[in-house]
Amino acid sequence: MKDFSKSKSLFERAKHFIPGGVNSPVRAFRAVGGNPLFMKRAKGAFLYDEDGNEFIDLINSWGPMILGHAHPAVTRAIEQQAARIAYEDFLHRRCLPEDFGRRLVRFDDLVLA
Repeated sequence: MKDFSKSKSLFERAKHFIPGGVNSPVRAFRAVGGNPLFMKRAKGAFLYDEDGNEFIDLINSWGPMILGHAHPAVTRAIEQQAARIAYEDFLHRRCLPEDFGRRLVRFDDLVLA
C-alpha cells in the first residue's frame, strides 16, 4: 500500500494559505473522497509525489504535454532560448513573439532528438 502521509500533511498546511488547499477545484478530491497528491517532480510519462510514489501521467495536461515531462528536445530548446535572452539587451533584441508565432505554425521546424 502506498504512503501518502507527506501529501496529506502538505494539504493540511496548504489549507491555511490557499482556499481549499489547492489551486484548482479539480484536485480537491471532494467528489471522490481522499486528499490531493502533491507532486515533487516529473519525467517522461511519470509523476512522482512528495512521498516518493510513482504514477503514470495519463492526462499529459490534456494534450500540450504529448512529449511527456522534461522531454530532452523541449528542455534543450528552453535552455538555448533562456541563454540567448540572457545575453541580449531587452530594448535591442529582435521581436521574439513574431519569431515564436512564425515557428509555431511551421511544424516542420520541430525536430525531436
